[in-house]
Amino acid sequence: MKKLRIISTMLIFAMMFSMIGFAEDFSEEEIASKLYDIGLVSGDGTGLNLNGELTRAEAATFIVKLMGREDTVLKSPSFYGMTPFSDVKGDEWYAPFVGYSYMNKVISGYPDNTFRADEKLTDKAFLVMVLKALRYTDDDFNWDNVFLTAYEKGIVTDLSFAVKEEQSNLDRGATLEIMYNALNLYYKDGSMTLLDNLALKDPDIMDKAEDLGLVKKDSKQTKISSAKAIAVNQVEVTLNETIKDITVNQVALNNGSTSYNISKVNLDGKVITVDVDANIIGDNYEITLVNLVDDEGFVVKSISEEVDPFEAPEVNSDYFKIKSVECESENIVHAYFTQPVNINAGLVLHYEILQNGQTVSTGTYNDMEAAVLGGVDNGVALYIKNINFQDDVLYTLKVQGSLTSAYDANLNEGEAMTMDFLGNDSSNEEIRVKSVSAVSNDTVRVRFNQNVDLATALNIANYSLRNVSKNSNSAVLSATIYNQGDNSSSVVDLKVLSMSTNSTYELTVLNARDVLKMSSVSNIKEKFVVETSTSSDVDLEYVIPISNTKLHLYFDEPLSPASVAAKIIGVDDELIVYNPNENYKLTVYLDKDEPINDDTTYLLQVTSGIVDSSGNIQSGIMKFSFKGTDEKEADIKIEDSRFISSNKVRIEFETEVSVANNASQYKLQYKNEVGHDVSITADSVSYVDPKTVIASFSNLPNESYQLVLYNMIDPSEQFTTQLITGEVTKE
Repeated sequence: MKKLRIISTMLIFAMMFSMIGFAEDFSEEEIASKLYDIGLVSGDGTGLNLNGELTRAEAATFIVKLMGREDTVLKSPSFYGMTPFSDVKGDEWYAPFVGYSYMNKVISGYPDNTFRADEKLTDKAFLVMVLKALRYTDDDFNWDNVFLTAYEKGIVTDLSFAVKEEQSNLDRGATLEIMYNALNLYYKDGSMTLLDNLALKDPDIMDKAEDLGLVKKDSKQTKISSAKAIAVNQVEVTLNETIKDITVNQVALNNGSTSYNISKVNLDGKVITVDVDANIIGDNYEITLVNLVDDEGFVVKSISEEVDPFEAPEVNSDYFKIKSVECESENIVHAYFTQPVNINAGLVLHYEILQNGQTVSTGTYNDMEAAVLGGVDNGVALYIKNINFQDDVLYTLKVQGSLTSAYDANLNEGEAMTMDFLGNDSSNEEIRVKSVSAVSNDTVRVRFNQNVDLATALNIANYSLRNVSKNSNSAVLSATIYNQGDNSSSVVDLKVLSMSTNSTYELTVLNARDVLKMSSVSNIKEKFVVETSTSSDVDLEYVIPISNTKLHLYFDEPLSPASVAAKIIGVDDELIVYNPNENYKLTVYLDKDEPINDDTTYLLQVTSGIVDSSGNIQSGIMKFSFKGTDEKEADIKIEDSRFISSNKVRIEFETEVSVANNASQYKLQYKNEVGHDVSITADSVSYVDPKTVIASFSNLPNESYQLVLYNMIDPSEQFTTQLITGEVTKE
């Protein structure tokens, strides 16, 4: 009973505050006057008699007028006056109206073949007549749900009708209000309103109706905000307002020459999802929606919009998933993942290409080659040998769950994963040298048009340098990939002996292959002029004291990890830390017993040991003056922690941590079903970089955990943070 009382109370409040609709703007007297002015009602001999109860004969007259057929009836009264009802004489004033209504299945009589014209009409019976006038049929409603249907269609706007069961006699004032509401409602097929129909007979009626305020104004015209293919056979349409309903018959899709069958539509607020019985790939598609009815009851006859073409999906996840797939040419596919990958991702056995659910290229070396992409940490290139991709044809990449990320997480929790992509029939581009230039007097930069095979591109025996001006050979000392930040490994820097300014040199690329080893260049000769006399030496740009025992040294070039062996004087350093994600910087930890002071200026000198990412070795002493600080070393803090698989947590720290910290210091805690604290210790930890740790656990239930770390030490092992906590939740 309590639930019933709550529902009843809610209904009472809803009824109190519900919109009565357009009719609430006018009183019954005003409504009657306005309908009288446009000829829809007349008096009963004693005036409009709004309080008088409606008879069945009057109801037949009202409904014929509402349908715009009064003139039709009055022109042929003898014809329409012939009715099957034994108690309706042809010369009665109401007989033609009864006959027309009966012929058009708007009214019916009693089982004894009588009409009973003087009997009072109930509200339920009149609502049936109005629904029939709006061309709804017995298939659209039944006697038990008349009130609810009338409310849903807008014929009555009082919320009480949604739950009304008992019928009651109808007075003329309430009848006119129902007619008033119905005037602006559309026929079932959405073709026009009852008022539009009246205007077909008498164009002046619409002007009068507008002057009298009988025409509803649409507060917002229904429009398509966007239309896009969200799958190869599915279109998502977003409207600027909500609509009442939509069926497959209200949707059309074509591309100019072909119309496509719509199998299903789904409406969710303003969003319509349309399923198509065909693949719709590419552009030039147009979707059309017809006879949409908005929440105010207004109908838009037809709206159209071009469909944005389908684009391959992209997945964002902390877990190891396929992120995206891009078809580069008729034989090459690049797959990107949500976590970094390592060399095992270059094994073809992990991959398979499908079309229409059938395998067309297997994970064997007869069918494909695979290679980890350089320049990004999460990409793999696949060369498909046994098929050529066709433009805008849908294919599927399947990757086995046995593939592991650089974090040692299995793809999709060990289950195979698929992702669709669109074919590209462009020709495979063979590797070539785009340009050769001197970026300093001891560095030559070679740009290839695509990712290179590191085994050949970084082999100095594959390069030969000659001074054309002096007709003498020069040595190539080392070769490194230049990280240009454009998601590729296509640029190689060659460290050479010092070259003469304004001299012409010729570089010969004896051998270089693309990353998939499908094409190669050999004996390519490129001339260039050395226009710079600057060397490639790295410069120390500035020094920032983070605390009185820690400094950050920033350089003008990205550094090699070998730079941790640098020799520094001016401070008493304990340890130098290099982070590959911050490769312009070195972190220097000082002896806590010899901290720097706030009121002292220091001259820091890097005497040797700095190596940049291209292999250039420091040749001179770097100097920088800075003022000390009295800031104490801060506690280690967690910047972010999240599950990257069902049993692994990635922890990112604000500062570097020591690799000496072990698994026993990493715990997950939660409260079980009886409220007891449960603590689970990590099985192992692995260090991705000085600020990132992967902690692995066993037998973890789906809970919200608190990550708890104990006695964490910094890289210099001089400072300990007793307790660190952070929230972490499974995906």
